[in-house]
Amino acid sequence: MKIQLTIITELGEFKGSPFDVTEDQYDILKQKTSSYYEEGGFEMVSEDGNWIIISPEIVKKSVLKINICDV
Repeated sequence: MKIQLTIITELGEFKGSPFDVTEDQYDILKQKTSSYYEEGGFEMVSEDGNWIIISPEIVKKSVLKINICDV
């Protein structure tokens, strides 16, 4: 399956580059992201291929969404 991470913040919405995962990897990702707010900052590759680093202060006030992309 293909998924895409989206972070919704007061500064805007940031979409990651879609990537393929297995069902097992998806389950692991869901477990790891359950501590999203506790881990501090967040880093990902954006839709346009750039590297995004989001500070811990913004992460605390954000929503992390894992979208399953249509095939």
